[in-house]
Amino acid sequence: MDDREAWDRERRLWLEGAGVYQQLLDDECLMAFAPVGILSGAEIIRALDGAPRWLDVEMTEQRSARPNDSVLVLAYRADARRDPDVSYAAYCTSTYARTGEDWRLIQHQQTPIADPSAMHSSRSSRQEGTMDEILRSFFARYESMANRVLARDMDVGETTFAFASDFIAASPAGVMAGKNDESLKGSMEKGYARYRAIGTRELNIRDLEITPIDALHFLVRVDWRSVYEVDERPDVVIDFEVHYLVQLLKGEPKIFGWVSGDEEAVLREHGIG
Repeated sequence: MDDREAWDRERRLWLEGAGVYQQLLDDECLMAFAPVGILSGAEIIRALDGAPRWLDVEMTEQRSARPNDSVLVLAYRADARRDPDVSYAAYCTSTYARTGEDWRLIQHQQTPIADPSAMHSSRSSRQEGTMDEILRSFFARYESMANRVLARDMDVGETTFAFASDFIAASPAGVMAGKNDESLKGSMEKGYARYRAIGTRELNIRDLEITPIDALHFLVRVDWRSVYEVDERPDVVIDFEVHYLVQLLKGEPKIFGWVSGDEEAVLREHGIG
């Protein structure tokens, strides 16, 4: 792959949807975004699925390096635009590696560029434009980790990063308040043990809707789909929704509350539990 083709691929990744990522990403690809964090493999695809893409991107200060015949590294400044009021600037690096006869993206990172001369309104519009992607990536990461815990591939304690130091939860059973400490980890361990016992195979996000409350707080409705293996029956699929209260705390999303329905009643309706 020559440099011209590499830069063309890089542009497509900014402007096109999840389909191009499925074509060009290596299964072990790692990406790092502030303040989202680190995403890998399928997490990246899920984070992009349904998220709005950029209408245009200008890549300047372009540099490339070839440590060997099988690795190509790109570095550049990206100035992207979604509409006249939503723009984004970052310094980026991408690494492509030859796998067989093809080249795949194995690494990408973005470091946002602050614009101190921009008006407050422009900064607010840019933040609103990027927060949608930040929150979608955050919940995609949480979804991936939840399924890894379900499959016993990850300790549940690693998922508690998603919650604020204090939180509230509401359901038909009542309202409770809690802290992000050992009690939360213990409660989550019991919850996942319960999911496994009733045959829960996977938890998937079908869609999410983001409603800003102010610059730092958001209401996020997540449409979940749970799949169960129950006796000799075909897979049982149950759709449900949870409303999350999310705060942008020190540049990172944190869940500080959620509202859910009567999960046990829905399970009984489907003969589960």
